[in-house]
Amino acid sequence: MKKILTITALAFAGQFTWAQDGANELKNFRFGLKVTPSVNWYTPEDKLMDSNGPTVKFGGGLILEFRLAKVASLQTGFQIDSEGGKIKYKNGGATANTSTMSYYYNIANDKIISYNPSNSYSTEITHYQLNERQFKATYITIPLMLN
Repeated sequence: MKKILTITALAFAGQFTWAQDGANELKNFRFGLKVTPSVNWYTPEDKLMDSNGPTVKFGGGLILEFRLAKVASLQTGFQIDSEGGKIKYKNGGATANTSTMSYYYNIANDKIISYNPSNSYSTEITHYQLNERQFKATYITIPLMLN
């Protein structure tokens, strides 16, 4: 009995819905805003680097729709997305060797120089070791779609 009452109620409820009414009464121009959250991470293939966890980034933009006919429209807009990730380096210790990501800064010449064992004890040269690095990228997208 409950099944018959449920089917009858759904049959009568369907007559009071307006699902397809006004489908051809679309506006000639519509717009909307778009927000795109994302979770990004890098997984390097190099043996000296490793992933340092995910980062949460956001993007967004404007969507425009121009109606060309009853069944055709042109959609465009622009979107700005921010992406990136974090990398940590597997350094072998405080001294520079082949398994250390580091660089040397020559104060007198104001230049970055490569590793040289004879220069490592000079007072004009400062050793910097990279432990982690964060990458950031921004993309601008201009979509174009014909529906």
